[in-house]
Amino acid sequence: LTGHEHLVWAVVVSPDSKWIVSGSWDNTIIVWDFATLEGHSDKVLSCAWSPDGTMIASRGVDKTVHLWDTKTFQQAHLCDCGHERKVRFVQFSPDGHWLASGGEDHHCLRIWDVETAESIFVSRQHTNWVEEVEFSPDGSLLLSASWDKTVKIWDTSTGVMIMSLDGHSNYMSAAFFSPCGRYIASASMDKTVRLW
Repeated sequence: LTGHEHLVWAVVVSPDSKWIVSGSWDNTIIVWDFATLEGHSDKVLSCAWSPDGTMIASRGVDKTVHLWDTKTFQQAHLCDCGHERKVRFVQFSPDGHWLASGGEDHHCLRIWDVETAESIFVSRQHTNWVEEVEFSPDGSLLLSASWDKTVKIWDTSTGVMIMSLDGHSNYMSAAFFSPCGRYIASASMDKTVRLW
């Protein structure tokens, strides 16, 4: 598949496996082979499909998060407030009602209401940028992995941090819930993977 004019940095497949979305440093998102979504003013770094396939979220260097309607391939919402530096990730909750975003503004992690594009809560508990977030399979918990060498677990209904997993000796690169939701695997630049 060709069509971008610069580096392709993000690729995601729709939940029904019928579409591929790619994001590029040419500031565009392409839904192959149907539509090109334009709206970012700088490099696109990540995309995510909602679980039901009705929305695409994209984030980029321009510090914004865009929500796109997959029926019309038009922008539904622009979440352009709150992040001071580039947004590194976006992640939908399992039910598709919430969107988590975070990035290089060191300690900031936001949860957005997908229908209104309003910020539900902001976490400022990390002391370095957040590399990854993920919702638990039932959506009740959220984890955030940070370059402050910790993984923090949050209650999504209240926004309260309920636990911090400490033990890695270098930056966190990834963290994920197991399918059953009872375990967390974390990976770090300290060359270890831990199971919690």
